[in-house]
Amino acid sequence: MSVTAERSQVLARAEARPAAPPALPPGTRPVDQRQVRSESAAGLFARTAFIIATLLALGYGWRLAASEEFIPKEGVGYWLGIIGGTALLVQLAYPLRKRARFMRRMGSAPAWFRVHMILGIVGPILILYHANYSLGATNSNVALITMIIVAVSGIIGRYVYGKIHNGLYGAHTNLYELLGDAVELLRIVEADVGGSGGAIAAKLTGFGSKVLEPRLSLGSNFANAFWLGLSVPLFRRGVLFDAGRAIRRNAVSLGWDRSDRRAHYRAAKLHITKYLQAVVKASELSFYERLFALWHIFHMPLFLLLIVTGIVHVVAVHLY
Repeated sequence: MSVTAERSQVLARAEARPAAPPALPPGTRPVDQRQVRSESAAGLFARTAFIIATLLALGYGWRLAASEEFIPKEGVGYWLGIIGGTALLVQLAYPLRKRARFMRRMGSAPAWFRVHMILGIVGPILILYHANYSLGATNSNVALITMIIVAVSGIIGRYVYGKIHNGLYGAHTNLYELLGDAVELLRIVEADVGGSGGAIAAKLTGFGSKVLEPRLSLGSNFANAFWLGLSVPLFRRGVLFDAGRAIRRNAVSLGWDRSDRRAHYRAAKLHITKYLQAVVKASELSFYERLFALWHIFHMPLFLLLIVTGIVHVVAVHLY
């Protein structure tokens, strides 16, 4: 079933019964949110450290290039090119593993993907060191420019991939879980404001219905993303104002003092924000899935072209 069809079914259930989350499809297990948060924190730290190390390596290489520390055709410079090229060639193992049955038991898919991405950064850095951040012969220039394009394409693909998965190495984001969480949050918000948040829940549901309307073209998805960037902060501010007013209205009958009102407002603010994040992510899911499919069509031929140009460069260097 397509994401658009899933969205229509779940949205219909949400509008009919806003207090109960929709059932998950058969065979789908709910995500352990504590495990996801823990893995997200560890992943964020690892990615940040890797990004910093990459930037430092690029900066240090640029500094070395000014003094021409490495000679591409001999010594350390030559071996940096060999190691960097080998790293790029080894990247072929990841798509091969997905297609070759005998390789599927050789380690986990996340581990292979992690190695694939690391090599996709380390390899080009070594090649830049090898080339002294400068152009050379025609065949080497073609290989170098292709490598840079493929590396940038890989970074873009990593970003889009993260948008449709629970973290970089997590399971594919499930639309039922996203909207199930959103529908459950409507009931929680009602409790946050004192049990009379029907108008607020209706307002959130109406906004969610508008956000989740199916959009067939990439252009309409881009327009929707732009509209969400402008409208969500304003809508959130208005709903929070309504929540604060409902809490003040109910505080007298419920015996809430000032600290109670503040605590309930903070809870309502948190849950309203999470609701909006859930429906926005559900709205963006089909768009990013289509974008990732298009990226894959673009990235794979470029990667194969990189391998071919790299081999041509190595052969040309050793023959001539």
